[in-house]
Amino acid sequence: MLLDSGASRNFIKKSFIDETSKKLFDDLRLGNDKSVKLADGSIIKTNLVLSNVNTQVKGKSFQTSFIVVTSFIVPQLNSGYDCILGMPYLNHQLIQLFHSVINL
Repeated sequence: MLLDSGASRNFIKKSFIDETSKKLFDDLRLGNDKSVKLADGSIIKTNLVLSNVNTQVKGKSFQTSFIVVTSFIVPQLNSGYDCILGMPYLNHQLIQLFHSVINL
């Protein structure tokens, strides 16, 4: 899992979904075509979306959605990461931090 503040969405590789239990990803659905700009500037289209995925990072659980892509284009990312958590996740964490500070 890679945290990327430059990613406008959360992304997951299709090969990871194919290799793991399909039951983990019951909510794979076709959506509208989305254009995704990759790190090298190229654009790919996808219409696969995973919605309401229970995700856990460092013991904290949350639900999020992922756009499904065939690759991350950067070879180092393809061999080392199955998903990229972008701004939706980081915004969620910022809100949680903000609520924690207010409750002190």
